[in-house]
Amino acid sequence: MDFKYLDNESEQKLKEFLSCNNITYNKFNDRVIENLINLGYLKGEDISPISESHTCYVVIDITQKGKSYFEMKKRYEKEQKRITHKDWWIAIISALIGALIGLIPTIAHWIETIFQKNND
Repeated sequence: MDFKYLDNESEQKLKEFLSCNNITYNKFNDRVIENLINLGYLKGEDISPISESHTCYVVIDITQKGKSYFEMKKRYEKEQKRITHKDWWIAIISALIGALIGLIPTIAHWIETIFQKNND
């Protein structure tokens, strides 16, 4: 799954937009808004006049990517947790196999001793 986390400020701002039922065409000159628009979570337009030094955006809508961000985040974290459990199982099974292979000389010695006692 291809997922990239947003920084805390961007997540918070996206939550604010998602909690509002309708987005009014507000002007923002915020780095967080610019980041959300550039990453495709919000649909917006740059309305900065050429004479101004800072960028000003109008947020038009939340994209599908923005609407599903928190669901995708939850799914991604769940998948990462599952992968971690899988890694633990592989490690445990590998350790058991290694232990059994290490015991082969001891088991062979026991079998040899049993056969020697039966032959006597």
